[in-house]
Amino acid sequence: MSFANVNIGTTAGDGTGDPLRVAFNTINQNFANIAAGQITVNAPVLTVAGRTGNVVLTAGDVAGAMTIANLQAQLTGFTGNLSVTRLQANGSATTGFNGLYVGLQSGYAALPSLVTQFTAGYNSYSQINSQNTTYGNQSTTDYVATADNGTNTTNYIDMGIAGSGYDGTVPNNSLGTSLYPNDGYLYAQGSTTGAVGGNLVLGTTVPGTGIRFLAGGANSANVAVAINNPGTSPVNNATGALVVTGGVGISGNMNVGQYNTSLHNIRGNILLGIGNVVASADSILTINQNSATPLVAANNVVHMSAVDGKSAQYGADSFGVGATPGLYLRKSRGTSSAPTPLAPGDTFGFVAARGYASVPGTGFTVGNAPTQIVFAAAENYSSTNQGSYIQIETIPIGSNVATNSAIISSSLVDLYPNVNIRGNLTISGNVSFTMGNTAQWTSPVYTIEDALNQLAQRLANFGH
Repeated sequence: MSFANVNIGTTAGDGTGDPLRVAFNTINQNFANIAAGQITVNAPVLTVAGRTGNVVLTAGDVAGAMTIANLQAQLTGFTGNLSVTRLQANGSATTGFNGLYVGLQSGYAALPSLVTQFTAGYNSYSQINSQNTTYGNQSTTDYVATADNGTNTTNYIDMGIAGSGYDGTVPNNSLGTSLYPNDGYLYAQGSTTGAVGGNLVLGTTVPGTGIRFLAGGANSANVAVAINNPGTSPVNNATGALVVTGGVGISGNMNVGQYNTSLHNIRGNILLGIGNVVASADSILTINQNSATPLVAANNVVHMSAVDGKSAQYGADSFGVGATPGLYLRKSRGTSSAPTPLAPGDTFGFVAARGYASVPGTGFTVGNAPTQIVFAAAENYSSTNQGSYIQIETIPIGSNVATNSAIISSSLVDLYPNVNIRGNLTISGNVSFTMGNTAQWTSPVYTIEDALNQLAQRLANFGH
């Protein structure tokens, strides 16, 4: 049904138009037909103020042809709020793509598989904001992406922020008491414990890039943790695949390398303190207080270096009855997987000391052996036979070769080459010795009593 027109005549006052009663009756009937839905209003939409629910624009609502340009032209001048219970923007009937474009309608990159496009052009930040204005103890604001098999409680990722009154003891998400008021969060919620997938994967995909974690500030100095390319070699404490600025607290064991046990299986070189870990790679563990790189020490497993002017000491404390601090050295023949007993003369431990040489470039490496105390086997070792002796080696003045100074066992003390005793000497038992010039003695081995008697006789004969 169309509108009924009022006949207004040809010219004003010519008497050819509808009488007033007929004219107003026509107008009233048109309104009645509109109210009854019998007439479609073909006027363009100028405002939707006061409307709620779905707003459907048809060809009759748009001035001119039903085109994007004409629709935009009609709504350009609209001001005020558009209040709807539900706004539906339909994209492709099969994929849902290209459903809603907000902001600038040009200048953006045409990306594939696009459902919604937000575009701005401004020399500052642009934002898509969501805010939960309720400050109750369970209020949060969340952006959620859900997998095809996801629900409200499974298989989704959630990025959000807790409200000012949030109480983690009565949570409405999976974070429990780890979340406090105004905390931001990002987590993935899988479906089944132990199932493949459901992980939170953070990373960068371009070589040479990494992940930076800021804490306590917004500048580069506040990068607390940096994760770089796998295999990145550390050349100092600011490089490597994982860089931590500040102290690290670890509760439990730390497993580093390809082993499957705890802290004592650390693969690689570790520097505690300062210095250069690459140049300190002669040892597995380097403890360095000095800003200079520790001097190379061949065969070291643990290397300690103190700051200039300070003694480098190893301390061990024990407390309680039967508890004793000590240094425990062990040795076997064979291999770690198939050890075999010691043989006579095998060294099973030593404590050594070496001084820095004056020859440039040689440092601590000059000499065949250091000054040292050696612990050695005196027989073939078994469960019942484990005889041993201690050998003390020193370097004579004018030499760089260590020689024996003493050998101590349970039955013998050998002293080389001379013995000076300053003070009293008490001996319980027999003493034997070998004289250097045996031609002057009837036998090279004497007791002290025999030697003194012969010496007294020789002195007596010398006087006659």
